[in-house]
Amino acid sequence: MKIILTSIALLSGLSALAFAAPETVTGSVVCAHCDLGIGDECNTALQTADSVYLLQGEKVEPFISANDPAQATASGEVTEKTDHKVMQVEKIET
Repeated sequence: MKIILTSIALLSGLSALAFAAPETVTGSVVCAHCDLGIGDECNTALQTADSVYLLQGEKVEPFISANDPAQATASGEVTEKTDHKVMQVEKIET
């Protein structure tokens, strides 16, 4: 019985991770490497009062190149790293 309850609890936790809702954040557009010293190469990031989000995905570079914004709002799935978060961007706008 303990094994069954443990398995159910584990599967419930995994399904919650698999279906995490996208987050939306607004912040300053910065270079994670040049401005913040994160990573070994340039990477677009959003810096908020509470955190740094490295932005990944095919929508990021065209948006930054076309707009060169100081501020942006991005939405997408977020994973936690030691000193920052990584967002797989689904939508980005000024």
